[in-house]
Amino acid sequence: MANDPTVQRIEEYLSTLRNSCAGVPEEDREEFVHEIHSHLLERIELSGPAAGESLDSILEATGRPWELAAQLKAQCVLRRTSHSVAPWVLIAGMFRLATTGIAGFLALLLAAAGYGCAIASALTIVLKPVFPARVGLWLSTGHTLTLGFWDGNLAAAQTYGISFRSPLLFVLGTFGPDGPVRELAGPWVVLIAAIAGVAFLAASVAFSRWAIARLGVRRHQTFRSRASVHPHCLA
Repeated sequence: MANDPTVQRIEEYLSTLRNSCAGVPEEDREEFVHEIHSHLLERIELSGPAAGESLDSILEATGRPWELAAQLKAQCVLRRTSHSVAPWVLIAGMFRLATTGIAGFLALLLAAAGYGCAIASALTIVLKPVFPARVGLWLSTGHTLTLGFWDGNLAAAQTYGISFRSPLLFVLGTFGPDGPVRELAGPWVVLIAAIAGVAFLAASVAFSRWAIARLGVRRHQTFRSRASVHPHCLA
């Protein structure tokens, strides 16, 4: 282990790893590099004298430095994000999660629908005083219930917002021409929209935190099995 070429190659590997971890807090970065260093020394000791081919296989099995660094960064970001309650932070985390696979992408779509409903509820509250006759809780043909905006047509009316239709059909937008509509809530629609908005926002935040923590960690199980990683990032 003490021959110069081996030491030099390990130092080059660790230097590349350290540089690739730019942006990670220094304490986390140095502890991660130290653990990878310890991992390499243990592997070399177990394999005997490290000839060129043996060292190559050890470094290859450990992973390319920039790939290890990228996974560490992603884990740290996702882990920090999963503890946030700020919707904009969680939305950014969900977009990052969506790049990890189909499950992450589907989770993003579900979260986006939830945040979209919260926004639609907020718009209902804001627009009710501006368009009092057009914004409300609308019942149209087909037993469709919509919280949002009515286009003003009497015969082939369209409503836009959060729509429900039995049995358990849900749309953020519109179902299309529904015929005549009837407003159900009057000024109480503001309270209904406020309750709905808070519920959708709380559910979306909770789901985003769960998805980021669960799917983000599961996505990197291979990385975790290859090397010990800083506990604050992957615990």
